[in-house]
Amino acid sequence: MEKKKDPKEKAFAALINYLSYRDRSIAEAKQYLEKKEHARAAIRQAIEKAMEYGYLDDEKFADVFVRGKVIERKTSPKKIQFELGKKEVSQAYIHKALQTHYGEDVEEEIVLSWIEKLDQKYRKEP
Repeated sequence: MEKKKDPKEKAFAALINYLSYRDRSIAEAKQYLEKKEHARAAIRQAIEKAMEYGYLDDEKFADVFVRGKVIERKTSPKKIQFELGKKEVSQAYIHKALQTHYGEDVEEEIVLSWIEKLDQKYRKEP
């Protein structure tokens, strides 16, 4: 006789699978589980359990997200702030991550790389 999986366990398993691909914000995780039509109580418990285990943490998510964007050297602080805002990350966490990883030197490097790309694109050879 096959034992049916508890809805809370199913929601948590689905969440762990979703988180295995990359870090997510708490809001993204909740939206994913809602889209998969898990019960509200199961969603709440799955998210709480993932937070207890350290799998879901908006502060860590913001830090990793900003660090990744800084490494790519393609994204302005305003765009990063907008993208994290869409993921419903706290403005305090966004601000902290930007302060940690996005100094004037980084912004200057990004602007210089944009200028260099535009210069190469529009440079006319004699």
